[in-house]
Amino acid sequence: MTNRIADFSWDGFTLKIIAITAMALDHIGAVFFPHILSLRLIGRISAPIMAFFISEGYTKTRNIRRYMLRLFVFALLSMVPYYLVFGRSPFNILFDLLLGLIIIFLTDRVKEDYCKWGIVLLGTIIAFLLGTDGRMGISALVYLFYRFKNDIKALVLSMSILYVCPMVLMVLYSAVNLNALPQSIGFWLHPFSLLSLPLIWGYNGERGRNLKYLFYIFYPAHLVILYGIMNVIR
Repeated sequence: MTNRIADFSWDGFTLKIIAITAMALDHIGAVFFPHILSLRLIGRISAPIMAFFISEGYTKTRNIRRYMLRLFVFALLSMVPYYLVFGRSPFNILFDLLLGLIIIFLTDRVKEDYCKWGIVLLGTIIAFLLGTDGRMGISALVYLFYRFKNDIKALVLSMSILYVCPMVLMVLYSAVNLNALPQSIGFWLHPFSLLSLPLIWGYNGERGRNLKYLFYIFYPAHLVILYGIMNVIR
């Protein structure tokens, strides 16, 4: 997906920097400034960009099993700091991205569409049951970027369905059970993840600076820093 916007384009390194910056601002907002909505809004662009690069990585990696292992190791390393910072299920976004990678790997090995979508649904259910950071379907989003990388309309439509339908269903269900309505502001901001698409469409297909482990190291490291600041403030 290398559709450029006007005369602007950026390489993979630049786009990844945008993603981790948005993620850091989102987490800072969630932990220290929950009343500042703009920080959470900015953060919505992060996960789709990460999901996009997982789908890109799948097509370019020479060793898919090593790629999966790398994600798994850093997901494990991030569990404790993630739990300490957010106080919820330690299954962080790296587990979602790993599930997404596994979904692509498995769907590539079946021919029937109903089998492919069955695998996507199963992966999404697993993420939901684990209580991962991306319960709203980040693992499925990885597959959508892979499946519709050359069909922008289908991608926008499928992403819209992925983010809007759960909200509609939750609102309808809350009419029966008010306690079921999510209190987290992050849940209601998920449709703003679509704002990541113009950035992704500006990707020129070039790697840029080759700092392969930057994101992997940054993710647990920034959580440790946030936890340290939390303790200093307390």
